[in-house]
Amino acid sequence: MEPNQAGNSLGKDAWRKLRRNRAAMGSLVWLVVIGLLAAVTPLLPLQAPDTVQMAVQYTEPTLSPVWLHTFNLDTNAIAETPALVEQYQEELVTLQGIAREKEQELDQAARQLPGDTSVEERAESLAPYQVPFDEAYELARRKHAQIEDTIQAPYRKLGFAPLNGISRQFVKWRYAIFGNRSLNSICGRDVLGRDLLSRVFWGARVSLVVGLVATFVSLVIGVTYGAVAGYFGGWIDDAMMRFVDVLYSVPFIFVVIFIITILGEESVARELAYWGIGRITIFFVVVGAIYWLTMSRVVRGQVISLKNEPFIEAARSLGAGHARIIFRHILPNVFSVVLVYLTLTIPKVMLFEAFLSFLGLGVEPPNVSWGLLANEGIKVMSPVKIYWWLILFPSLALGSTLLALNLLGDGLRDALDPKLRKE
Repeated sequence: MEPNQAGNSLGKDAWRKLRRNRAAMGSLVWLVVIGLLAAVTPLLPLQAPDTVQMAVQYTEPTLSPVWLHTFNLDTNAIAETPALVEQYQEELVTLQGIAREKEQELDQAARQLPGDTSVEERAESLAPYQVPFDEAYELARRKHAQIEDTIQAPYRKLGFAPLNGISRQFVKWRYAIFGNRSLNSICGRDVLGRDLLSRVFWGARVSLVVGLVATFVSLVIGVTYGAVAGYFGGWIDDAMMRFVDVLYSVPFIFVVIFIITILGEESVARELAYWGIGRITIFFVVVGAIYWLTMSRVVRGQVISLKNEPFIEAARSLGAGHARIIFRHILPNVFSVVLVYLTLTIPKVMLFEAFLSFLGLGVEPPNVSWGLLANEGIKVMSPVKIYWWLILFPSLALGSTLLALNLLGDGLRDALDPKLRKE
C-alpha cells in the first residue's frame, strides 16, 4: 500500500471511530454551533451589550413582551462618517508630515552633539527640538484618535464596544433586517440594566477568540521549538530543554499580571492604541506565549521517536535539508498528537482568561468576556438577595464549552491513538 493510501485509510478509520463516539460528536456539534453564533452575533436581533438602563436594573428573566423596539441605529450619522473621515485623514497626513520634519530636526541636532555630552546636557541642548516634536506627535495622535472616535460614534451611542469593520457591517445588516426590534431580556439584566443574553453572546466572541488565538501562538512557538530541539539533539537539545525547565520554574501568573499592568499604564496604553494595539491584543500574545512549554515537550518526544525512521533517512539521502525534513516530513506525522493537545489547551487558556478577568486584569469594559460576566455575578451575591441569573447563564456558557472541548479532546485521543486503532 502506498504511503498516501495508508494515510488516507488511517484518516478514514479515525473519522469512523470518532463518529461512533457520541459524546465527542455531540461536543463537536455544540462547539460548531457556539462558534457560528459567536461569529454572527452582531447580526442577531439582540440588544446592544453595553446599553445602560438604570430604571430596569436587576430585572429577572422575562419573555413578555418578546420584542423591544429600542434598537435605534443612527443611519444618518453613519452616512456622514466617510466624508468626515476623509477630511480628518487629510489633516492627519499634514500633521504626520510636520511631525516627521520635527523628528528630522531633532535627529540632526542630536548628531551634532559631542560624544562626551552628559545626559543632562544632552536633554538641555535638545529641548528646543524635543518639545516641538512632542507637540506635533501629540497632535497627530489626537487626530488619529478623532478619526477612530468618529467611525465608532454611532455604534458607541447605541451601546457597543469598539467594533471592527466586519462587525460594523453586520450591525448595519441587522438593522436592515430587523429594524429597531430586539429580543427582550430573556436572561435578565445586570446592575446597570444591561441585557445579559446579549452580553453572554458578545462575551463568547472574546472568550473563544482568546482561546483560539492564544492557543495558535502557543502552537507556532511550541511546535517549532520542540521540533528543532528533538531533531538536532545533542547539546542543542540539552540547552533548549534546560531553558524550558527554567521557564517552568517561573510563576507565570505573576509575569502575566506584571506585563499587563505595565502595558496598561495610561501613557503606554495610549501609545499602543495609536499603533492599533489594544489590551486584548496584548492579552492574546502574552497568554499564548506562556502556554507553549508543554507543547514543545510533547512535540520533542514525538520527533525523537521519528527522526531515525526509514522515510527520514530516505529524505536525507535525496538531499532534503533540515528545514524540509522537519516541516515537510516529521511535523505532518505528529499532527494527530498536536491536534489532541490543542483541544486540551484551549480550555486551559479560556479558564486562565476567566481567572484574570475575575481578578480585573483580563478583558476590561466596555469589552466583555465570560470571565468578566462571572466576576460581575459574584460581586452582587449577598445573603439578602441572590441574583441567580447573573451567575447561572455565564457559568453555563463557559462550563458547557469547556466540557465540550475536553470531551472532543478525549474522543480525538481515542480515535488517533495508535494503540487503540484495532479496538
